[in-house]
Amino acid sequence: MAYGQSGLFLTLDSSGDLGALQYCIFDVSTAMQTELTVTADGVAIGILHDNTTMSGVPVSLQFAGVSPVCCGTTGTAAINPGDLISSSTAGVGLPAAGTSVFIIGEALGSLSSGSSGIIPVKLIMAHGAT
Repeated sequence: MAYGQSGLFLTLDSSGDLGALQYCIFDVSTAMQTELTVTADGVAIGILHDNTTMSGVPVSLQFAGVSPVCCGTTGTAAINPGDLISSSTAGVGLPAAGTSVFIIGEALGSLSSGSSGIIPVKLIMAHGAT
């Protein structure tokens, strides 16, 4: 099933080599550059849609709409459509857990337990209880 990438984007400068981090979850640094979400369930500003390998070049971060998002790692619970998604410290989407986390969005795709991949997520970018 295909999902469009329509939505709202903002542009920040890259903080370094982001070549392997396309569709990961990012925050903004104090220098107004991109940085991976640095705490589990941490606040995020958007999903990286570029894969530049150079520092200081403009990159696009999607913060509203439906976006592909890198999700899952070894040991991660399954993700099902409708599950709320939060971020790992590596900028990867995980099933939201806990009493008060930053919600990246709502899964529109699924992943098996312990697997990783890119799934469509309806972006929410808000604090919420699970």
